[in-house]
Amino acid sequence: MRLGLHISNFTWPDGPARLAPTLAEIASAADEAGFERISVMDHLWQIGVVGPPEIVPAAEAL
Repeated sequence: MRLGLHISNFTWPDGPARLAPTLAEIASAADEAGFERISVMDHLWQIGVVGPPEIVPAAEAL
């Protein structure tokens, strides 16, 4: 089994100045732990959740 690590939030306590070093530390730890790959969101700064959670469409048929 190959595992990947997905990073979706970059709002760490140390702020933007530590973004690159923090990602490097995470990548190094993931590599040492045997993760196959690392992926990140397609936008560096994510917008907050908008609206209520959606109900799974398949549940509507029940």
